[in-house]
Amino acid sequence: KWDPNKIIFSGGLIKENGARNLIPIFKKIHKKNRKIKLIILGDGEEKKFMEKQAIKYNLEKKIEFYGYISNQNKIIEIQSQCALGLAPYPNTIETRKRFGDVIKIRMYFASCLPTISTNVPPIYKEIETEKLGSVVKSNNYNIFAKAAIELLSNKALLSKTRKNVFKKAQNSSWEKTYSRALKESTITQKETS
Repeated sequence: KWDPNKIIFSGGLIKENGARNLIPIFKKIHKKNRKIKLIILGDGEEKKFMEKQAIKYNLEKKIEFYGYISNQNKIIEIQSQCALGLAPYPNTIETRKRFGDVIKIRMYFASCLPTISTNVPPIYKEIETEKLGSVVKSNNYNIFAKAAIELLSNKALLSKTRKNVFKKAQNSSWEKTYSRALKESTITQKETS
């Protein structure tokens, strides 16, 4: 069971993860849908700033800060109750996110969460090609919020996207990943022999 009026951000509340943009993004989404709530899992140097922003925009009753949770099953349980996962990584010179996989989005997929992400982490290509959410090619939080609003307001598209993410999660189990890797390894060995 998931709530179409809950969205989530999981991860470190740091600039590199887009924490500074999260409340302004949510403000735009909330303006369009007053029922929407934002769940924030995680902690970090930007938390106090974000809490002040929530009060400034009169959104403190619409945002729940859960803090840091170490239990992955608990994270998946909370995320699974939401409609959408947010990953607003800013495209900056200093970011390391463009050079590797990001756990946040993999955890969203494990929770069957469609994802709105920027095109910073390489996983954005999977989101685009497998239709697992939306990719924003801008640091502009208005554009990011618009992508979230479009997906949340189109129930048929949101449902279809959730099914795509569910299929991805099923195909990403340890057994299937291991079997695929073993099969590819066997094919490669035969080709080089």
